Amino acid sequence: MFDRSRFSRRRLLQLSGSVGIAVVATGHSGYATAQVGTPIVATGEAPMLAEQVAAGALPALAERLPTNPMVVRPHEEIGTYGGQWRTALVGGDDTSWLDRTSGYDGLVRWDLEWNEPIPNVAESYEISDDALSYTFTLRRGMKWSDGAPFTSADIEFYVNDFYRDPDLNTGLGPNPFTIEVVDDVTFIITYEQPNGFALGEMAQDAGQEWVRYPRHYLEQFH
Repeated sequence: MFDRSRFSRRRLLQLSGSVGIAVVATGHSGYATAQVGTPIVATGEAPMLAEQVAAGALPALAERLPTNPMVVRPHEEIGTYGGQWRTALVGGDDTSWLDRTSGYDGLVRWDLEWNEPIPNVAESYEISDDALSYTFTLRRGMKWSDGAPFTSADIEFYVNDFYRDPDLNTGLGPNPFTIEVVDDVTFIITYEQPNGFALGEMAQDAGQEWVRYPRHYLEQFH
C-alpha cells in the first residue's frame, strides 16, 4: 500500500539522467492534470545519437518524438554526456536498482519536490469524483524501441493478458481494476473500490508494469 506520509518529504533523485530540451508548463487543478503550452521544438540531442542521425542509422529527432513529448526541466543544469558508470547487483532483491536507473518512465512520475504525481508517459489524467475511475490520455506518436506505435492497446494487453490472467498472476490484490479502451491514446481504469492512492502507486517502481508490455511482440508468445 502506498504510504503518502512517507513520501511527501522525499526528493526525487532520478531526474539526473533525463535531458531537458525545452520547458513545458504543467497546470494543476484538483485531480485533473494536463500539460499546456506551445508546441515543443527540439533544439538538441545526445551527441552519440546525433552521430547516428548523421550516418543515416537513426531517424531525425523530430521524427522520433511524440507530438507533445514530456520535457524535464533539469534541477540545476544538463549534465555532461559520456563517461562510464560502474555498478553491481548482488542478488535478486537488487533488481529494483534497474527500475530506478534505467526503467522509471511510468504513466505518471513524481514532481521534483515529491509532492504529487504529474503526467509522464501519459499526457494527462483525470480522476472521477468517487475515485473509482482514472482516465488517461497517452502522448500521441510514442513508439517502442523497434519503432512500433505505443498505444492504449499495449496498456489493455497488460491489464487483460497479464494482470488478469490467472496463469500469470495468482492474485489481483485487494482492489482489482479493469480497463476500457476509448481510442488509441485514451483508456479508463476502474477500481472495484475508491482508490485515492492509485496515482502514487503508479508513480513508484511498480507502476512501470503498466508500460512494459509491447502487445505487437508479446502476444505471439501468449
